[in-house]
Amino acid sequence: MPAVEIRPGVYWIGVNDRTTDLFEGIWPISEEGVSYNSYFIVDDKKVRIDLSKVNVPIYNLAAREDHIAPLPSVFKLGEFFGGETELVVAGSGHIAGVINPPESGKYQYWTKKKGAKTLDEWLDGAEEHPGSWWPHWKDWVKEKSGKKVPARDPEHGALQPIEPAPGSYVKLKS
Repeated sequence: MPAVEIRPGVYWIGVNDRTTDLFEGIWPISEEGVSYNSYFIVDDKKVRIDLSKVNVPIYNLAAREDHIAPLPSVFKLGEFFGGETELVVAGSGHIAGVINPPESGKYQYWTKKKGAKTLDEWLDGAEEHPGSWWPHWKDWVKEKSGKKVPARDPEHGALQPIEPAPGSYVKLKS
């Protein structure tokens, strides 16, 4: 969809989602649907990002009942990248689907080795796995990574630590 100037120098470049009432009646939905995460501002510098030139492996995680990043939109996102994308669908919603450590023993996730043209086609052939998607992601990253290297020692870097971790800011109360 082409950029639409909504104010001088402010453009909408996003996605229209006609399938979901994301805001449950508190946000007006036009006949085009709902748009989200989809603005850029033209100032002295202009930047255009062509996602088809992003040619790195993408672990495209969606949560099945996500109300912020709906599964149909996340599925569609995979079409825009120039490299390999692997869609993984976590059980539950936006927070619980993502923050699901393996030791919790909760939920499930779905994978599919071959891509699909439509989300329904993907879901029809997806394999359900019990538990957290985290171990799947770890294996995915390991397969695409080089050899392990030791963690850097902040005491020996170009910049010295200001204070020991975790830092005093974590203890501040608002």
